[in-house]
Amino acid sequence: MKRNNNKNANQKRTRQQQERQARYANPSTANDIVVDFNAAGRLQGLVHGAGRRQVRGITIDTERARLLDDGIFMTPTDDGGWRIEASLADVPALVPNQHPMELFARRHEKGFGADKPLFNYKFLQNCISLQQGQKRPAVTFTFVLDADLNLQSCAVERTVFENLKQCNDNDIVRELAKGDPDVKRWTDLGHRLHEKRTKEMAQICNNLAVNDNIQPTSEPAFPPHPGYEGTDLVHEIMRMTNLAAAEYFVDNKLPAPFKQAQGFFKVLHVSKDFNFDLECNRIALDVIETIIRTSPPYAKVSSPMQKYRDFLGLKIMTRHLDGKTVQMSDAKEVTRLTTNFNQAATKQDHTTQPGWHMTWVEHRDAQGTTSPHFADERNPATDIGALRKECSARRMKMPQMAERLLLVNGVDIVMVALKCDQTVTWAAHYDATTALNMAAKRMMRRLSSAASGAAPTHSPAP
Repeated sequence: MKRNNNKNANQKRTRQQQERQARYANPSTANDIVVDFNAAGRLQGLVHGAGRRQVRGITIDTERARLLDDGIFMTPTDDGGWRIEASLADVPALVPNQHPMELFARRHEKGFGADKPLFNYKFLQNCISLQQGQKRPAVTFTFVLDADLNLQSCAVERTVFENLKQCNDNDIVRELAKGDPDVKRWTDLGHRLHEKRTKEMAQICNNLAVNDNIQPTSEPAFPPHPGYEGTDLVHEIMRMTNLAAAEYFVDNKLPAPFKQAQGFFKVLHVSKDFNFDLECNRIALDVIETIIRTSPPYAKVSSPMQKYRDFLGLKIMTRHLDGKTVQMSDAKEVTRLTTNFNQAATKQDHTTQPGWHMTWVEHRDAQGTTSPHFADERNPATDIGALRKECSARRMKMPQMAERLLLVNGVDIVMVALKCDQTVTWAAHYDATTALNMAAKRMMRRLSSAASGAAPTHSPAP
C-alpha cells in the first residue's frame, strides 16, 4: 500500500511538472512566465547603487489597487508657483531586453485590462510597484510652474522613488474634512490645472466661432467635483507628464506610439428644425476636427505595467536617457502599435457616424419651444433677454436653439447655436448659460448688421 501511495504521489508531481512546462512554453497569462533572472538583486543594485537621485511622493489610486504605476509630489515655490515631481514605475529597468515577459506583453497588448497586468504579478508587486514604504526605480518628470500655472521648465531623469503614503479618493476626502492644509493646497492645484485647461479649450472654440472676440461678461463659477479631488489631481499631472513625454520624443527625434487626439459630440437639446440640427452637427464636427488637427502630439507612458505601448514608450525614452540607441524591433513595434490603435479610434462613434439622430428623435417631442437655459430669457439685462426683446420689436420669432456637448481631450465644452431666419451663429463655453448669452450677443450683432443694410451672415465655420 505504501509503495502504491509513493507511486501515485510521484505520478502526480510528474504530471504537475509537465503541466507547468506546457504553460511556460505557451503561456496563457503573464503569471505563467518564469522570472528566470535575479530580480531582487537587480532591484537592490538600482535602488542602492550610484547614479539615481532619490525622490519621494505619494500615490493616489483606487481602494482596490495593488499595483501602483505612478507617484506625485508637489512643492510650492517662493514666487507662488509650483514644483511638481511625477514619477513613473521604471519597468524597463528591471525587465531584461526581449525577455519572454516583454514578448508576452507585446502579443497581449489588448487582451488584458487594468486588473490583469501584462507582466508577472509577483514580480511587479515585489520589485516594480511603487508600494508604500518601499524604494523602487522610477522615471521622474520635474515640472516648474509659475503662479499662473504656466510651464517654465521640465526635466526627465531616472530616479529612486520612495512612497511616503498610499492614498485613495476616500482618504483625500477625509483629510480635506479635517482641514489638512497640504491636502487642500494639492487638491486646489489639481482643480486649477483642470480649470486652466478647460478655459483654454473654451477660448480656442471661441476664437473659431467668429473674429469679433466676444468674451463672457463675467466668468462663471467653476466648482470642483466633490469626492474626486484626488483623481482629478492625478489626471491633470499625468496628462502633463504624457505631453512632456511626447515633446521629449519629438525633440530627440525618437519613434513613439503617438496617440491621436480624440473628441466627439453629443446632442443635449435640439431645435424642431431638422436641417438646423444638421447644420449644428456640421459646426460641432468642424470645431472638434480643427482642435484635433492643431493639438500637440500625445504619447502615453504613465501605465507601463498595464499597457504595452506605455512600457514601450518608456523603454525607448530611458534607453535614450542612458545614451543608447533605439532598437530596430522596438521602432517597428511603434509603427505597428500606432497604426493599430489609431485605426481602432477612427471606428469609434465620436464624430463620423450619425448616431446623434436617434438622440434627436428622443428629444424632439419631449422638448418644448425653449431650452432649460432660457430661464432668464425675459430678463432684459441678459443678452438672451435683450435678443428676445429685439425679436419681439421686429415681430420676429424667437431664435431656434440647439446645443451640443463637445468632449475633446478630456474637456467638456457646451456649444450653443442660434438661428434667426437664415442667420446662424454659435458660441462655446464650459458653462451652458454663458455660451447661450455669448451666442445671443453675436446674433444681436448679426441682426444689427442686417438692419444697417449689410447682408445677413453665418458665423464662419472653422
